[in-house]
Formats: sequence, structure tokens, C-alpha cells
Amino acid sequence: MTNKPSVLFPAPDFSWSLLHPKHWLTWGLMAIWYCISQLPYSWQTFLGIKLGHLLHKLGGARVRISKINIAKCFPEYSEQQQATLLRKNFESVGMGFIEVGLGWWGRQKQFNQIQKISGLEHIQKAQEAGKGVLVITGHFTPMEVAARILGEHTAIRLMYKKNGNAVFEWISSKRRAHYTTEMIPHKAVQHFLDRLKMGDACVFLVDQDYRLRHSVFAPFFGIQTATIKKTAEYAKNTNAVTIPIHYTRLPNNEGYQLRVEPALENFPTGDALADATRLNQVIETFTREAPEQYLWQHRRFKNRPEGEKSFY
Repeated sequence: MTNKPSVLFPAPDFSWSLLHPKHWLTWGLMAIWYCISQLPYSWQTFLGIKLGHLLHKLGGARVRISKINIAKCFPEYSEQQQATLLRKNFESVGMGFIEVGLGWWGRQKQFNQIQKISGLEHIQKAQEAGKGVLVITGHFTPMEVAARILGEHTAIRLMYKKNGNAVFEWISSKRRAHYTTEMIPHKAVQHFLDRLKMGDACVFLVDQDYRLRHSVFAPFFGIQTATIKKTAEYAKNTNAVTIPIHYTRLPNNEGYQLRVEPALENFPTGDALADATRLNQVIETFTREAPEQYLWQHRRFKNRPEGEKSFY
């Protein structure tokens, strides 16, 4: 069973420096975020979609990157189908911004009505056997809501990258403390591993492109993609069970579905390429279920095999 939770990285205390005039704009945006989170869910969805349309129209690098990623991953789509997916993706991104506030401040009664979760027994089974659980998933737009859903049903620790905005960092840490046991900075790898060894459930996003020395090229949507080797190494070094989760925003304002999958069998194998390929297959399968909800805005294919031209 999981040991009694201990926290090395608690949410930071309030500092009067956060009230400096340079932070007033951030405080104003946070107030708007909070107010939106108190609206009926259908209103929040409407505002999220409209925000997505605005982001799409503004264009810029993220629209260009998304367009390239979609074209590379769905070559079988016509230009019109790709354009439709791009538009729907930005609607989902806009909703993702709104959902940060929903995750942080959404009223519990309303939140209970829009969440569905299944498969928790897979995490419970692993922990009852004395194993840590490496919970893996990818970058999908309802991330914040998914963290709250999972954290309200089982104790989790999340690895994350600190935000450079002090107000955002303080508020996000305080709010996430309501539904996570601990937010672990991405550089505190040893602490992350220690908690897995202690039998905790720790969440790790596997679809990231780190430096090549930490990666192996494995297929993702048929594209040789730099894929981190650390996921398999973490599982091996901690003797943890690796369990995928998938989360989606449901249509017609029905809310969200979070699905905890059975543990990966025979993982890791010790073969870095085979393990990376398997992880990419998991994320690709999840993505194909709702391709508009994947975060196509990040440069997933920024590193290319030697001699191959950059996509971007």
C-alpha cells in the first residue's frame, strides 16, 4: 500500500511581493479566469470555442506549427479535412484555457456532474501489490481538468515545469494542492523516483521531445519521432507498474471522460526502441480517438534524424 504522503515541495506561501504593480495585470486576468469558472458549464464551453476562433484567426507560429503537424500526421486527409481539424483543434485549445480555471476553481457540485472516470481498480491493484504506479499520458487540451478528476479519486503526484510568472506559480500551486498530493518540479527527478519506489502514483507525460541524447527515434503516426527513453528507465529503476490514462472532452456539454487503462504488460523490455515505439502507439491510439483534442501546437517533431530537413 502507498505510504503516508510526505511532501518535499509544498505549495509556496504568499509573499507581499506578489502585490507589486508589475503583477496587477496577471491578478486581473486571474480574476476574469475565476469569474468564468463560476459560470454554467455550457457558457464556459461557448466562451472557450469563441476564444479558440480568435486564436486561430490571429495566426502566428502556433497556427503554422499545428497546420504542419496535422498535415504530417494525417496525409490521407484532404486539404478541407485538415483545415476543419485545425479549426476544431483551436476550439479545443480555447476551451483548454477556460478549463484551467474550471480545474482550479470550478464548484464541486457542478464538477461532479461533468466528470466520469473508469478503471481506478488498475491503480488500486498495483498499489495493493506494493508497487508504485507510473501513470503515463500525453498532451491533450483538457489536461487541468483531467488532473483534478484523477486527483479527486486517488492520490497522485505530478511532475511539472515551474512557471516564470510568480503570481501564476503561486495560484496554480495553491489550487492544485486541493487535488494533488504534490507538484514535483521537473528537475527533481530523484524525488519523483523515490516516490515511485515508495508505492505512490506519479503522473508523467511521455510525448515530449527532449535533447537527442535522452531520446531514441521511434514511429509516431508513421513519422520517426524523438521519443524520451526515460519513461522505460523510470519504470525499470523503481519496479513500478506503468499505467496509461486517457482523457477526453465529451460532445454536447456532457463533460469529461477519464479512462484508466490496464497496466502495460511486459514493460519495459530493456529494448529502448521497442519500449519507445510502444509508448508512441499508446499516445497515437488515444489521439486518434479525438484528434482535435491533441496539443498539435507543440513542436513534437522538432528534432529530426541526421540528414533530414526540419519540419518547421
